[in-house]
Amino acid sequence: KTLPLDMIENMISINYKAVFKSIHSQIKNIAMVMVQQLGGDKNDLNSIMIEMENILSHSLRLMK
Repeated sequence: KTLPLDMIENMISINYKAVFKSIHSQIKNIAMVMVQQLGGDKNDLNSIMIEMENILSHSLRLMK
């Protein structure tokens, strides 16, 4: 009574993608709040988002 390995891999992949999308959405929210609180503009928001996305991508690479 076991599940096929490819089915489990697919389920894990779907879950990782969902978690990544959720984290990415929250990163955007955090960046917007930071920029708003500190009186920044769209350029500040873009640079913060780029940096946070780089950090997230680096963290994901470390997990593999």
